[in-house]
Amino acid sequence: MIEKYLPTFGIIGLVLLFGGYFFIFAPAEAARKDVLAFSNTGAWEPQLLELSEEPTCYPAELFANISLPPPPKNSSSEVRAELSTLMSYRDLRTPQEIKDILAERELSTLEFGGHMVTDYADKKKFPATALLLEDSFHDVTVLTLQQKKKFDRVRPSALDPDLTTAIVVPGHPAYPSGHSTQMHFLAYVLGELAPARKDEFIARADQVARNREIAGLHYPSDTRAGVLLAQQLFSIMMENPRFKKLLAAAKTEWE
Repeated sequence: MIEKYLPTFGIIGLVLLFGGYFFIFAPAEAARKDVLAFSNTGAWEPQLLELSEEPTCYPAELFANISLPPPPKNSSSEVRAELSTLMSYRDLRTPQEIKDILAERELSTLEFGGHMVTDYADKKKFPATALLLEDSFHDVTVLTLQQKKKFDRVRPSALDPDLTTAIVVPGHPAYPSGHSTQMHFLAYVLGELAPARKDEFIARADQVARNREIAGLHYPSDTRAGVLLAQQLFSIMMENPRFKKLLAAAKTEWE
């Protein structure tokens, strides 16, 4: 008699087994993932850590109201979807994309708007633009690093070891993306100097930021946070008399 109920008992056993995993082990795994941060999975590059502690050139109180939303939790469905997206990028990387990623590792080798980024800071090539960017770009970099330190977000490859990166993982947290913040800020500045090319500059900033995702270094939410931070910083600068004066002088260089 009992034999005919054995299949039912087997199904019930499986339900209890998986149910037990869900209620006992799944929360523990989520908790384990959520405590992972950059600081316990990686090491800061000393030079960048020192830079994050430098004072800003513009008054610090200007930036008191900067605000970014916290990144999603490591165990969230959002992060799972982001990791899935990054894995698809990994599988579809092209030789040209890898070449671009390698060229965009440093500002000194990053092309933007027909020039290397460092050209805009060269007082012989762009004297007025270089003065405009000298302090403002420094502050953007410092404030981005401070936000990275605040959120201490783990890099994607630390959550999913199968996510091989195109280049070595940088020595600082993921959120917000520094490339996204810096390049979008530069795009907004250059867009003021050459309004007819504004869309071109923003598209290039989007491309650089996207390449960091393709490289496996950043979640898409890192990129979006970089855009948001760049917008806030640019809006703040545009209200500052000194920045506006330097901007007006730089415009004559682009006319």
